[in-house]
Amino acid sequence: MANGSAASPSTIMTSCDPRARGGATGQGASWLAHHRLATPSRGHHALAQLERLGRIVLIITQNVDGLHQRAGSRCVLELHGGLERVICLYCHRTFQRASVQTWMSEANPAFTNDAALVAPDGDAQIAERFHADFRIPACPSCGGMLKPDVVFFGDSVPKDRVKAAWTPSLRPVAWWLSDLP
Repeated sequence: MANGSAASPSTIMTSCDPRARGGATGQGASWLAHHRLATPSRGHHALAQLERLGRIVLIITQNVDGLHQRAGSRCVLELHGGLERVICLYCHRTFQRASVQTWMSEANPAFTNDAALVAPDGDAQIAERFHADFRIPACPSCGGMLKPDVVFFGDSVPKDRVKAAWTPSLRPVAWWLSDLP
């Protein structure tokens, strides 16, 4: 929120619009440092402990922050994807976000993390002076467009993730987790 106005949510259309990509991808360039400040809560650690004790076999979450994994959980189904990964919209190859951050930094040496006002949710408003010159890395495999491996507003959760969440042997776990406060 640069001038006090509310930022609109990211959508897949914003991500694909070449006119908006500079600002949207610039937001991603500021994301990593801010995201790493978040730490798992006691709830994340409690679920990891329950997993280690064999009391639960899977954590199903809509969160994209990776905090369950950082707390020690190994069996996590991220319905809305994860910010630690970037996916090519064409060949569907995934990359670690840290690698893509390096590519963005190398392509945009004048861009610094202080070029953006970062909100508490990790979203950022990039100074307009960076939009025109910001270079967006392409997929090194096919040259396609990269985006964070998350479900944007208006998107659907990928069918394979929904199917995995409702595998019959996992239903008791899914119901148990949905009943948590």
